[in-house]
Formats: sequence, structure tokens, C-alpha cells
Amino acid sequence: MAAVKKASLVDTLNSAANITVFAPANSAFAKIPSSTLNSVLANKTELTKILTHHVAPGRYTPAELASGKPIKTLEGATVKASMSGGTYSVNGAQVVCGNVQTANATVYIINTVLMPPVVLTVQLSNQCWPGSPAQRGIRASITVMSSS
Repeated sequence: MAAVKKASLVDTLNSAANITVFAPANSAFAKIPSSTLNSVLANKTELTKILTHHVAPGRYTPAELASGKPIKTLEGATVKASMSGGTYSVNGAQVVCGNVQTANATVYIINTVLMPPVVLTVQLSNQCWPGSPAQRGIRASITVMSSS
């Protein structure tokens, strides 16, 4: 809850109608190195991005989670819920307690903090020396999607 307060999301989440929250258990935060956690907590923009990646519009039922259909989060990316052997998971995070109904949300407690995808764009440039007969610019742009 402290992170939600730091990101100024308390009123937003309390007033949102019909949402699903994939709430990390306290033990999930212990998996994050303290230096990384402190850095994220000090960066309101990054913290907000991570927290809103745990919230989806609409109330998702266990059957909908089991379907494996992608779920778009308030952050804008998607998470993939699934069920295998009677255990539900969201992007690989195990649901340890689920389908908890509150006034405005359906809550699933998960054992890992979900991280939004990171887009890394790299521009490569290979140019020959000036005046070379083979002088030409070669440029490539690479986008890497990473989700932890």
C-alpha cells in the first residue's frame, strides 16, 4: 500500500469501477534486490508504470484467467493469465489467493511483482570513411521487447 500512496494512485484505484488487481504479496517484494526496489520507489513515473501494470479494466473471473487470453492492463501492455494443474498464474507469477471480491475490484494475490515490457531501441550505424568508393550509410533499428 505504501507504493500505491507514493505513486498517488490510492484515490484512482479506490474510485475505479470494475477492475481486476493482480496484487503482489508482501513476500513478492522481498524477491526484488533492495537497490532496485529503492530506485523504483524513488521514481514516481516508473513506480506508476509498474503498479498500473498490475491493474486491468473489468472484473476477470477464474474461468477467464484460465482461458489464456491476453489481458490489457491500465499501463497499456498485456499480461497472460493461465491455469495448469489447478494453479493459476499471471505472466508466470503464481496466484496464491484469488477471486477476492471488493466493492470495486476482483483481486488476485500473486507471488511475484509483474514488470511491464521494456522497449529498447538501438540504432546501429556503419559508415565508411569519407571519399571511399563504398561510402554509404547503413542503419538498422532494433527493438527488443522484454518482460520479466
